[in-house]
Amino acid sequence: MDDKYAIPNSYLSTRVFLSWLPSLLGPLTFLIWRLFFFTSERNATDVGLQFGALFASPLQTGFWWLARFIQDTINVVFLAWGVPLYNLAFNLRLSETWIGFTLAFAVAAGVVFVLVRVQESESSTFGADLPSPEVELQESKVDWRVEMLCVGLISAAAGLIPVILVNRHVEFFSLSRYTLASSVGAAMAVVAMLGYLSSARLRWGLVGLLTGLAVLTHYANAVNIAKEADAVKNFWWQVAWRVPQMREGTTLAAYFPASIQEDYFLWGAANLIYYPEPQTTQPIEAPIGGVLLTPENVTRILTGKGVDEPDRRNTHVTMDYDNMLILAQASPGSCVRVLDGSQPELSAGDDPRIMLVASLSRIENVIVEGPSPVPLEAAFGPEPEHGWCWYYQQASLARQMGDWKRVATLGDEGLSLGFYPADSVEWMPFMQAYAVLGREKDLKKLASILRADAFLGDQACSIVTDMAKDGMLSPEMESFALEWYCR
Repeated sequence: MDDKYAIPNSYLSTRVFLSWLPSLLGPLTFLIWRLFFFTSERNATDVGLQFGALFASPLQTGFWWLARFIQDTINVVFLAWGVPLYNLAFNLRLSETWIGFTLAFAVAAGVVFVLVRVQESESSTFGADLPSPEVELQESKVDWRVEMLCVGLISAAAGLIPVILVNRHVEFFSLSRYTLASSVGAAMAVVAMLGYLSSARLRWGLVGLLTGLAVLTHYANAVNIAKEADAVKNFWWQVAWRVPQMREGTTLAAYFPASIQEDYFLWGAANLIYYPEPQTTQPIEAPIGGVLLTPENVTRILTGKGVDEPDRRNTHVTMDYDNMLILAQASPGSCVRVLDGSQPELSAGDDPRIMLVASLSRIENVIVEGPSPVPLEAAFGPEPEHGWCWYYQQASLARQMGDWKRVATLGDEGLSLGFYPADSVEWMPFMQAYAVLGREKDLKKLASILRADAFLGDQACSIVTDMAKDGMLSPEMESFALEWYCR
């Protein structure tokens, strides 16, 4: 085209800006309201607080933001294809692994087959009328691959800017949601990169590989989420079996085989079980609090000092670090233990943080009177079958009430039905019941089981020694128990 007929770039820029302006009014209005009129109650969404670090140390904070920005862009565009797969799929059971492989191969093969057939169909239909890709690239002033790669990388990077500005960081384990806005741009960039491959076989092979990796990753994620959901439901049902009522003002800390990312994972579920009555107050009062076992909170629990009263999403929560109830479950197959600080029974599989704070657990926060609550089925699922853990929870509750005959009866009934503990620490209530009731054979049999684990053996010895000091054992049983468990 003759240069005298060329449209000036400034004119095109103005037309583009005017066309884009109506679409800009919406986000611009929101941004003005959000920055200058909205009052945030969360630190993570408080713009002034988040930018405070930049104002306090501009150079250091700026370089940290730049470093995080580069790292997160690499995570989104490249590492997202491998790191989540490694974290999620490499811990599946054998049957789940092969199901995932089968699904990944089937979907990848199907996608490649369809795409190849579509390309062949278009070529055969329009064949002679369509120029080859090489001719198209020569005739076009703008290579579509360059354009798509630039747009994709810019989009992927732009989606990370708000994340970086609020001092957050893309972490595949816990903060992978921050990649969502950038994922479309990352996909465009990957397609553009594949377009540079001259070999069609290599290109389709990589398309199939990436499709298979994506399918396997999502399948593994679904399997893990389903397992976590089952673990959470099982945990709270066991708590409901063990704890008829929880004293108002209790603060929970827990460890069980599921991700606990926020404190409301604990106090939200506990209040729904024990204090489900609707409230009309603003903010809502949560009778039970909960804390994560972060290093800072572990220190505060150990010192027994401090009370936090945050308002979490219109809910007022009291976190009293001197009024704790500690819950522990070492593995998915083991039972939940409501720890008694005066006699903390610990498993070798417990998290070290649980071991540190176990002695601070106040069992008096468990109210033993009354029937056990029935968790809401819509939130916690139907009640699990009554296996070993049901008998253990009932026996643990009976022990707290001092009903040793019921403890022994529950143990006999559970064993007669073929149930057996997955963790030997769950023998402790029955060991105590056998000692109090004078069941020598059963007590001696448990001694060989508990002393096979040095960690449990030491605890068992301490328990029977304390029972002897408190006068709970007959002279004969005291002699037997100390001999079998402590010598």
